[in-house]
Amino acid sequence: SYSTDGGANWSTDFPTIKDVGTVNVTVKAENPNYQTAQNTYTLTVSPRAIELTAASDSKAYNGTPLTNSGYSITKGSFVDGEGLASVTVEGSQTDVGSSDNTITGHTLTPATLAKNYTITYVKGTLTVTKNATLTVKGTNYNNTYDGASHGTAATTNVTAGTTISYSTDGGANWSTDFPTIK
Repeated sequence: SYSTDGGANWSTDFPTIKDVGTVNVTVKAENPNYQTAQNTYTLTVSPRAIELTAASDSKAYNGTPLTNSGYSITKGSFVDGEGLASVTVEGSQTDVGSSDNTITGHTLTPATLAKNYTITYVKGTLTVTKNATLTVKGTNYNNTYDGASHGTAATTNVTAGTTISYSTDGGANWSTDFPTIK
């Protein structure tokens, strides 16, 4: 016989446990030719560990934000018929550099009990690299002396955030003022 209430009530059905928790069981064996034997044991179900990792992504700079709402289960798994209904991932990187892509929350399907899982999050990384398509062009000037100052500003294919600097000494010194010649 089995008891899950310290021996107050007994049953021939052995106790089971499905969800996370603990059941203390007292078991008793009786035979008219023997002394009654009794023992206790514990049934314990611990939460299943799940690790969710936010997606990492990279691209060359183009002025638009890099985002990625993806994720993956990188450790553990859900029991059949249970799982995630949704996962929220937040992160954005526009300029050259890196930043975290972070899971900020999740919801479980109706058949999934939260207490049966320990869910942890791992950050991803969003990386924007320098774009190799920045070009700069200067226009040559060649004319006969006329006493006036002459020079032309350089142009670039990317104007937003671009600074054009000039050097007349092979790159030892730089200035944002374009050079002129008389």
